[in-house]
Amino acid sequence: MNRREFTGGLAAAALSASLGTTSAAAIVGNASELSMLEAQQRFLDLRFGMYIHLNMATFEQREWGDPSASSALFNPKSLDTDQWAHAACSAGMAYGCLTTKHHDGFCLWPTATGSACVKDATYKRDIVRAYVDSFRSQGLKTCLYFSILDSARGHPAVLRDAGEDRPGEGPADRATDELWRDYGTGDRRMERCLEPIEL
Repeated sequence: MNRREFTGGLAAAALSASLGTTSAAAIVGNASELSMLEAQQRFLDLRFGMYIHLNMATFEQREWGDPSASSALFNPKSLDTDQWAHAACSAGMAYGCLTTKHHDGFCLWPTATGSACVKDATYKRDIVRAYVDSFRSQGLKTCLYFSILDSARGHPAVLRDAGEDRPGEGPADRATDELWRDYGTGDRRMERCLEPIEL
């Protein structure tokens, strides 16, 4: 399923819910679409959440970070993920979604994939771990956004290193495996996609 189909499913579920006349299950016919629709409906039912987009661009005064910029620029001196979680709770939010890696390739966790990350930065704290722990301690759902686009590895996106020809072994695969293993529940493999993943 691509982004357009995903968004269309969300729109159909929202329309169905607003009309109250047709069940969301009646919109689709086969089981794989139904399970996607159910996942979309669960996300819609959360209703209100916080999206946190913190990356290298934050410190470069740009919309997209420069993949050639020094990781030393990344230095959120006053970062407080507990404050984020308290703010979400006080606003009545049900979840948070953190951008773990945007298109510039900088990762907010100490990845072993060779991508630029917090272990190379001035600020060396594992932000994904801090976020997940803070939000879960407040009873909030945690979602992670991981962009498979990586301008540090070439543009358009290069999902596999040179010489890798088997799916599931590229840097995006290894990174999402790390995210799922280290920050998820561990009971299923996280799908590589452009949409938020609820953990």
